[in-house]
Amino acid sequence: MDVSESAFVNKSMEYVKHFTQNMPIGPDDIRVGLITFSWTAKIEFGLEDYLGNTTLQEGLDNVTVEGGGPTLLADALKLVDTVG
Repeated sequence: MDVSESAFVNKSMEYVKHFTQNMPIGPDDIRVGLITFSWTAKIEFGLEDYLGNTTLQEGLDNVTVEGGGPTLLADALKLVDTVG
């Protein structure tokens, strides 16, 4: 998720929460991970961390983002490649 100064962080998080709220989240269904990026890329949580919709929604609520800075998407993609 882009948390740079050009991003609408709160709107983006609300969209992710709304988009995933009715999905079948689980070990044999859909898995969700979250990486935020701006100055640096950070793994907020991985694909194994939330294996149910209720816990995923709680996990999304617990993400605190420090917005600002440039949009360094390449760092986020490199991080995804290392954990993927």
